[in-house]
Amino acid sequence: MRIFISYASADRVIAEELYHALVQQGHRVFIDSIGLGAGDAYHPALRREIASADRMLVLVSSAALEPARYTQTELGYAQDRWPDPTGRVLPIAVSAYDADDLPPYLRSLTVLEPAGSVTAAVLKAISPVRSKGRARVAATLAVLVLGLVSGAIYVLQGPTPEKTMEEGALRFSRVTLDPENDHWEEVPANRPNYYYERALSLAGDDGDLMATIEARKASGAYVCPALFTRPERCRQAARFFAQKHLQNEAIDPSFDILLSNHSGDTLLILSLGVEIEFAAQITVSLGDWETTRVRIDRQYEIAMPARPPSDTFRVGDSLIDLSATLQEFVATYGAYPSPTTLRSVMGTLDYEWTGLPIVEEVALGDPVFLQPNEPYRFGLVLKSYKSMPSNVLVRFLVTTDRREFWSPYYYLFAL
Repeated sequence: MRIFISYASADRVIAEELYHALVQQGHRVFIDSIGLGAGDAYHPALRREIASADRMLVLVSSAALEPARYTQTELGYAQDRWPDPTGRVLPIAVSAYDADDLPPYLRSLTVLEPAGSVTAAVLKAISPVRSKGRARVAATLAVLVLGLVSGAIYVLQGPTPEKTMEEGALRFSRVTLDPENDHWEEVPANRPNYYYERALSLAGDDGDLMATIEARKASGAYVCPALFTRPERCRQAARFFAQKHLQNEAIDPSFDILLSNHSGDTLLILSLGVEIEFAAQITVSLGDWETTRVRIDRQYEIAMPARPPSDTFRVGDSLIDLSATLQEFVATYGAYPSPTTLRSVMGTLDYEWTGLPIVEEVALGDPVFLQPNEPYRFGLVLKSYKSMPSNVLVRFLVTTDRREFWSPYYYLFAL
């Protein structure tokens, strides 16, 4: 479900806590403090996000209800999207407010009044995204003989009935790079930002320029480690991985992933996937000792898309449709341009994919039974990664017979 969170700046901490909790449940969530980048056109971006949302959460407080607040503008966009807010807009009281100040659009709705944790109350009110079954998985598992156990044949017929499960039932205990892949490395989150250090070096003894650089740092411009560039994406990412050296084409990254089943029930893993949340070509001027005892059971591969999901690209604040140009390029050369060639075709150095997020997924021909308290360690290679631009934000997906489970986000950077 796509969810838009409307809030006043005074309630930002609650909004971001809610954001992370809903993302962990598999929802696509937008808040401006994370979803908007530096230089993004504010009004069009928010209108676009509300227009594509399935639900809107409004954090109600005295600050949010002030007439001059932008929350009132967002409610206007919501009213354009849903003239009847029932089932679409959920007002949530996060602090004291005067009910007489509620705008008419919200007065027909019941305000959620959490008795304790706001996040817990909202998660209870909004169901997590559950797997409805991928078509290719359902086709192969309509009647699947899983094996012989003590002389009995166990058969899975259709989907298992829904069963409520706690959010952390299946955990990504560890996601790290395959130690045998020498082309990629993990970048510590506290590694100094390359652009900040370069700016200080070029500032020399210019006190005014140094003050400007420090002011930009204080505003969050240099929160990313090393060569990572997008602050809003760095705030989303749990870990950072980068290609070590300059290459003509990106080398496929391979991961070592450890899952653990804390549900108390057996889970059947049906498929694995990777969601591409963000992808952009950006020009650069220049473990846990216990888990290592669990052997890698299997190695899997997921192919990255051979081309962007859309022939429309974001360049700065503009959208550029290259459909005709790219169609002519493919007809002439017989293949879609590489990320580097695409820059020449587009006539610009930096661009961002649109049409995201997308999920690339592979069904397991031999589904994996994961018993309670049992770990499962596997390798996962993102194949044909050379088709991807330099900056990519991903998270991993495990689909079981009960529901989907998502990892945190990981930021990948390839020189």
